[in-house]
Amino acid sequence: MDKVKIGIIGAGKMGVTHCGAFMNHKKAKVISVCDIDEGKANDLAKGNWPEIEYYNGRFVPKYTLKKVYEDYRELLNKTDIDAVVVATPEDSHYRIVMEALESNKHVLVEKPFVKNYKLADELVELADKKGLVLSVGQCWRFHPHIKYARNIVNSGILGEITKVKGHSLNDSGEETLNNNSVDVIDSISYLLEEMKIKYVVGNFMNTLDANIHEDIGVVLMGFESGASGIFEFGGPNATENDVESAIQLFGTQGYLNIFPTSIKLYMKDEEGQFYPELCDWYFSKELFMRQARSFVSSILRGRENINSGWSYLETIKINNAIEKSKKENRIVFLDET
Repeated sequence: MDKVKIGIIGAGKMGVTHCGAFMNHKKAKVISVCDIDEGKANDLAKGNWPEIEYYNGRFVPKYTLKKVYEDYRELLNKTDIDAVVVATPEDSHYRIVMEALESNKHVLVEKPFVKNYKLADELVELADKKGLVLSVGQCWRFHPHIKYARNIVNSGILGEITKVKGHSLNDSGEETLNNNSVDVIDSISYLLEEMKIKYVVGNFMNTLDANIHEDIGVVLMGFESGASGIFEFGGPNATENDVESAIQLFGTQGYLNIFPTSIKLYMKDEEGQFYPELCDWYFSKELFMRQARSFVSSILRGRENINSGWSYLETIKINNAIEKSKKENRIVFLDET
């Protein structure tokens, strides 16, 4: 296989974004698109893309697509497709990913993957059994700040991590737990891979409309090491760029402040004072292009896939525990889920 031939399932904002990312990869070729809205599918295929701005510009279509489908099963049955991007609403992910894997297609599925841990585990095991790549569209893992922070944590120079803080604020009105919070929770799971979470407490509420999902949430976490965490999610909030996110890791010898526009490392000097060591800024469509390159490399060369389905299972387990805590109004230990 010289190039990975890609089919896009879902022609909304994320479908367009992934299409643009793969069109910028010389080892990938986007072949077809599918959407139940034929108009959206045709617009994506013809290059009539909506304005989706990123900090360093928007994706521009490199070529048009000749094959358009309304039924994803028809796309999956085609032999000219090696892999699919699933960029549909979350409640359809399990069904589409399962059928894609059964059709021997590699899969990149948008977050939040599937909500239920057991169902996610089924998909991960099926992909492993068939020798297929299953990736979750968690592009923060490709952010240079996250990579730098992970290296810092693994180096041990922060000392013992004693506290973790994070927030993700916006006024989207979407379901807070499985949409607005998932980037922060997954990043914590990824950065603190060796620090297992022992229990969670979640409290959520509606402020915009009682008929929609909770749009504000606060989560407390306790780690097996004794460290604690506190996280805030949702809106409505007035933010500088519509969305604002941040993660702070506090250690006995220093702390990291990651996002929304910089990463800063503070270390103690001989007198015990903290001072910043690094500050820079980065966020762009490049994250999606890095994710596309990783997916293609995993298929063509068997390279390590940092956003694999199995590596995302812990994030789903944490979210399931938070959901259980929210419903039952109590502390939930992760070994219950």
